[in-house]
Amino acid sequence: MTTTIPDAVRGHLLSGFIDSETRTLLQYGAQRGNMGHVGGPMGRVVAWLWRSSPNETMSFLADLLIELRRSTNPPIEPNDLLGAQGLGSFLTADEFAELTERARDEVPRRCGLIP
Repeated sequence: MTTTIPDAVRGHLLSGFIDSETRTLLQYGAQRGNMGHVGGPMGRVVAWLWRSSPNETMSFLADLLIELRRSTNPPIEPNDLLGAQGLGSFLTADEFAELTERARDEVPRRCGLIP
């Protein structure tokens, strides 16, 4: 079954997923230089989001990084998140290459890490 998710509902679902995944990643020891494996649910959400809205994917990754940075010292860096095992596990190699190339520029800007 395929259905359209209203924007307001989609935003709530993604926010809740970010909160849940942040807690899980921190519980399993995510830290600067070692994100570990983000798991299948994250890989599935990133693939679905990338294929439906690359711009929204950049916002999603930036929001996730902001939440992770609030709880880690030293703060997790964008490359830590983009290099996490499993992040692109449901994307083709070309899709993941395109996502990471775009995210290396956009995610830090959206997080306010570079002007």
